[in-house]
Amino acid sequence: MKLYLKRFIKFVLISITILVIAIFGIDFMTGYLVKDRIYTDINKLPYRNYAVVLGTAKYFPSGRDNLYYKYRLNATFKLFKHKKAKYFLLSGESSHHYNEPKNMTKDLHKKGIPNSSLRQDYKGNNTLSSILRADKTF
Repeated sequence: MKLYLKRFIKFVLISITILVIAIFGIDFMTGYLVKDRIYTDINKLPYRNYAVVLGTAKYFPSGRDNLYYKYRLNATFKLFKHKKAKYFLLSGESSHHYNEPKNMTKDLHKKGIPNSSLRQDYKGNNTLSSILRADKTF
């Protein structure tokens, strides 16, 4: 019985080690392969006709501000101010009582971005659908 237990523990430890190496390897390779497309200086960012802004809730269910929302809108305004995109596609979930693109449009308009530069995708229920729709529909 002890032999089986030792083999099982060895198998589990080897499996965990392989999994950890795979996760870090994939993370490293992803970062390496896209390093030339990550910008920290807005002046080096190329101009694009469209920029996609992925939706998120403005507030958490507790009522607390969602900083992801705040940072995304601040980044969008920064892109607008530096003339890095002509249009901003605001993609997010929408229903009768909850509408991410509408909330983002209203708040970006308050920041000074004209409605003529804002487009809405009301069917962006997740990141993948937002990206696919942005490429095919807009």
